[in-house]
Amino acid sequence: MSPLHRFYEFVNRHAIAATIAVIATALVLGFVGPQVANTDDPNFDPTTKVFQLADTAAERLDGSSTVESAFFIVESEDGTDVLTADALREWQAAVQRVVAEPANQAHLIAGYDDDLAAALPGIFSIADIVEGRLEGGLVQADDAAIKAVVGELIAQNPATRQQLSEHAAEGPDGWTSPAFAASVVYDEATFPTYADSELWLREVQDQLGDGAVHIAPVGVAIDFDTSFDEAINASAPFIFLAVALIVLLVAIVHRSYWSAMLVGAGLGLTVLAYGGIASLIGLKMGSLMLVFIVPIATISFGVDFYIHGVGRVREVQVDGVPSGRAYPAGMTAVFTAMLLAVLSSMAAFLANASSGTEAIVEFGVGAAIALAAAYLILGQLAPRVLLGIEGWIGESPAPGRWRYLYRAAIVPAVVVAGLAVTLAAVMPEVGVVAVAASVILLLVVPVLLTRRRNRKAVAAGRPTTTGIAGAAHGLAAAGSLVATLARRRAVTLPGVVLIGIGSLVLALRAESGFELVDFLPADSNPVESIAVADEHFGGNGQGGSLIYIEGDLSEPDTLAALDAAVASLRETDAEVGRTATGELITDPHAGGLVRAAAASPDVVARLAAAGTPLTDSDGDGLPDTAAQVQAVFDDLTVHGLSTPDGEQIYSAADIPELLANDGPGVHATAITVRVGSFTDGDVIGQVRAALESTADELTDAAPALTTVGVTGEVITQFESLEAFRDSMLLSLPIAVLLTLLLAAAVLRSFRYAVASVVPVGFVVAGVYAFMTIADYRINVVTATIAAIAVGVGIDFSTHFTVRFREELGRNGRRIEALRQAGAGTGGALVLSALSSVLGFLVMALAPTPIFATFGMLTAVMIALALAAALVVLPSVLLLVAPSQPTSPLLHSEKQETPELVLAGF
Repeated sequence: MSPLHRFYEFVNRHAIAATIAVIATALVLGFVGPQVANTDDPNFDPTTKVFQLADTAAERLDGSSTVESAFFIVESEDGTDVLTADALREWQAAVQRVVAEPANQAHLIAGYDDDLAAALPGIFSIADIVEGRLEGGLVQADDAAIKAVVGELIAQNPATRQQLSEHAAEGPDGWTSPAFAASVVYDEATFPTYADSELWLREVQDQLGDGAVHIAPVGVAIDFDTSFDEAINASAPFIFLAVALIVLLVAIVHRSYWSAMLVGAGLGLTVLAYGGIASLIGLKMGSLMLVFIVPIATISFGVDFYIHGVGRVREVQVDGVPSGRAYPAGMTAVFTAMLLAVLSSMAAFLANASSGTEAIVEFGVGAAIALAAAYLILGQLAPRVLLGIEGWIGESPAPGRWRYLYRAAIVPAVVVAGLAVTLAAVMPEVGVVAVAASVILLLVVPVLLTRRRNRKAVAAGRPTTTGIAGAAHGLAAAGSLVATLARRRAVTLPGVVLIGIGSLVLALRAESGFELVDFLPADSNPVESIAVADEHFGGNGQGGSLIYIEGDLSEPDTLAALDAAVASLRETDAEVGRTATGELITDPHAGGLVRAAAASPDVVARLAAAGTPLTDSDGDGLPDTAAQVQAVFDDLTVHGLSTPDGEQIYSAADIPELLANDGPGVHATAITVRVGSFTDGDVIGQVRAALESTADELTDAAPALTTVGVTGEVITQFESLEAFRDSMLLSLPIAVLLTLLLAAAVLRSFRYAVASVVPVGFVVAGVYAFMTIADYRINVVTATIAAIAVGVGIDFSTHFTVRFREELGRNGRRIEALRQAGAGTGGALVLSALSSVLGFLVMALAPTPIFATFGMLTAVMIALALAAALVVLPSVLLLVAPSQPTSPLLHSEKQETPELVLAGF
């Protein structure tokens, strides 16, 4: 008897203690994990200069102001003209209602618009200025009077035009516009949490549109986080349905209630154990990939482990091994295949550690932990528990009139089991109770009741069944298919090669990008509102990028160089944000602040009284000396910036966001522009090139500057996405190499290892080819499919390869070995794939795109892995297998036959 067989004999004898220990450990880990979990989000950013500069800019240009401004768009209800008396009156009445609400007054604050040179009353739009210019206000105005005032405003201050839609036009009767901009200025500090501020902005949007007939107000991306959380919650039922369906399918294919409930309980315990271990070792559990993607992916692996373990145990039972001896015999036989599957799958995930990006590294580690837990709980222990339950309850009475009721009872049972697994993944604190309750209610109690029923039936002399439930593990059709395709490998292999080449070509065309519709439902407020913003204010750009500047900014020549840099950006052909009149949109920098301050009588008076009078001999709006500029900086830091009329533009708390003033010669500022796209690489690349060219010019023109570099949210997000995709794809060859080495070591054959790894390429290429066809983009979620595809692909392949070598060692005939491997292990693969594919297709119906996409891609990936194992791999194995096997059997094969077991081994 081998040491491996003795180990399984030991587990067989101490199954109750092992089961209790595993359940207790998983429940404790599930309870402790959330208590110690680090719920921060992991960093997706690589450590490149752009990101280092972004961190520096965020640290240096960081104000303490809690004042925020939400961007609203007021559309005409019929899409024509909102600059009418009826529309503006309706809007102003709505604003007055909102402002009059005491609950809103606690949050709204007054502000100032520098472009319009007007005070903001909390909720502000061009309607406020128009009403102030009309004698009698909007109440007595008609359309003609309103349009006359709008024309005057635009003529006097062209910046007013920016408040109107890009589709606004001046006609014979005056200006018309399908929409205008509005702002809601509020204090973030008045809310307990950020989520509360988003909910309040939703309420404001509803109040502004309540009963509207002529207008349709919409807040642009005012509730992104809330909408995302709601979308995830809306998808939770689909995750639950997917798990419940998989459990139900296990019950059907194994014809066993106990098998289904063990899968449900095992998955729940696996998820709890994974979450607890991941939290204890310090993984950041704020990661979407760790909280959702890893547990979901684990479902497929866990079911696969269970089906293979139970299937092999059933095979040896059918072959005549007593139930009490079937566990050591079956598990010894399948040990090599399962061990190689889990080790190579773990290696595929751990290969992501090579990326150097925190989020990817933690994803790989977390997935490896989950795989190990699934392997131990579902692959190693659950088959023994199944046999223990069947042996303890005894033989069941022959089906009677209650059989349909018994079969129907499995439906609520799988619902409860699916709910418990889902709660274990999304709410582990509740999941601990749910999983524990499901073990008791769905396993322990039914076992006790069934044992009592069976004993009473035997005592009453009723006939009992002696068949082995779930013995249909073998699938002859799969064996015939494998053998037929392998015989015709002259056709099969060229066809597979052509399909593989086509898949690779399509896979290389898969595009990366970030679109809101990849993460949020198309009917969510952020998606719809941003579409409205693009329609009316698309030229303003979608996000900011900047030239970050450090050094001595007190020299007037340096400030003049900043102005020259802005002038250079005005001439760029790159797609940067501009007003409707073509003016570059940029935030104030140090030079602009100094000019505005030097024009303020209050600032001039304060500095003169302090002994630093301001002079401007060349009339360029800048003080003549560095000392004067430094004095202006100091005044701005203390008093903020006001207009000549005394209206405050920026408070002292706002200034640090535009100017870091850490003393003479130690300053920082930024020249910020808007970028035309968040996702279009060509647009972003052109803007980045323009900024870098301008930064070089600024460096040459201002030697007092110590740091001049390009960064910003659009550039960092795009580069982060590209780096994430590249690192995930670059980890593929490492994953393949690791799996190849592991396979070679475990199988003790390099050629069989190569044969096992070849189909993995087919799976990966096929998944990304499908992404291209289905127009899925590579993002932070779908990029994980590469690692999962390698793991699933090698899992399916190694199971089949090991079984083929076992059968080949028995009879020496390659085609017959393939037939037997196809009927046995191939059948298990079909059942495993069928359960997982159907379950994940349910998830593909989820309303949240990230879950729907992940469900669809996972289903496609598992189907491709099955096809690769049953269609591609057998023909490859025939190429590498000797016509007459000469290598000795693997150690795990030497004691797997029922004859050896029955002989006392």
